Amino acid sequence: MAKCGFELISSQWESEFFGQRIAKLQFLPAQTALSSELEKPEFNQESAVWHDFDLVQCKLHADQLPQIQQLQNLGFEFVEGELDFCLSLNQSMQSESGFSTAAIDDIDQLETIFGSAFLSSRFRQPWFSAEQNSRFYRTWIRKAVLAQFDDLCLLLKNQHNEIQGAISLRVIDSTQARVGLLAVAEHARGRGIAKQLLQSAVNWCLQQQKQQMWIATQANNRQAINLYQKQARLEQISYWFYHSKQ
Repeated sequence: MAKCGFELISSQWESEFFGQRIAKLQFLPAQTALSSELEKPEFNQESAVWHDFDLVQCKLHADQLPQIQQLQNLGFEFVEGELDFCLSLNQSMQSESGFSTAAIDDIDQLETIFGSAFLSSRFRQPWFSAEQNSRFYRTWIRKAVLAQFDDLCLLLKNQHNEIQGAISLRVIDSTQARVGLLAVAEHARGRGIAKQLLQSAVNWCLQQQKQQMWIATQANNRQAINLYQKQARLEQISYWFYHSKQ
């Protein structure tokens, strides 16, 4: 459904999963800013164009200032910033620690860890309940183990076979992979587990002959940013905006 410089695309999976009518707003490729037609009364923040959806999401690069301004004029709220890092890989980065792949028997422990690890993500209140947030990340990590959302999940365990943390990965193409989720168990925090997980991901990528590994994090996650920027370069800053009926 094209509307003056943008289109609203229904997010079928998210709509079914969360029990809400959710869409993504995407700008048309030829547009550098929203059409001035949106200034007309029929295209204000109360317009019927939004009525088909409970929530409309839009992700913009930080330098897309005209679009950001227009979204705010249309009643969109800023939700969070996102930093995307790229780690260039070479064989000198390989470590002897290797990696350990999660199995089906690990899913219960992983769901417990990941179900409470991202309470401040964009899937948070007031747009999503705490239960929805937890269920979303439990589902994501379970499907990563099953190679459905991401392609695999790597983990670290202690001597008691307790999972200390895990990281999921998906293949982008023959030379690139992307980290999906990374979380450390509450009992294992402050021990450098995240750094070890990142190294496990690097080891796997090198085994798969990847040249680049991408990883994104929230702009307010200082610990993750400090870890990633030591090894990777910041490629993109983006912002998420929501338009909600609430």
